[in-house]
Amino acid sequence: MLAGAVALIAVPARWALARFGDQGIVVVLGLTGMWDVDAAVLTLAGLPEDMLKPDTAGLVLAVPVLANTMWKAVLTLVLAGPSKQGWKASGPLFASVLASAAGIAALMVFR
Repeated sequence: MLAGAVALIAVPARWALARFGDQGIVVVLGLTGMWDVDAAVLTLAGLPEDMLKPDTAGLVLAVPVLANTMWKAVLTLVLAGPSKQGWKASGPLFASVLASAAGIAALMVFR
């Protein structure tokens, strides 16, 4: 199943990178990450080395991971309800996404 997902994502990922550059692959892998972060990681790993600079690849890789974590946080909150238990279960996921986003933003500013 994972191999099929990677094969399915590889074509639009390469097209998006060729057509829209780094932003294109960010969108494709971000959407993919909500479904399966492993497929997004393997798709990125399968790209030729010279297509992305290493620091850009690292930032691109953060997008599907954070999208997946955010999706899980929202899903947890929806399933558990906006009760104390729902926030207790989803709070750490939201916090990790916010902390990671702050770190990435700081990296972009001081780059």
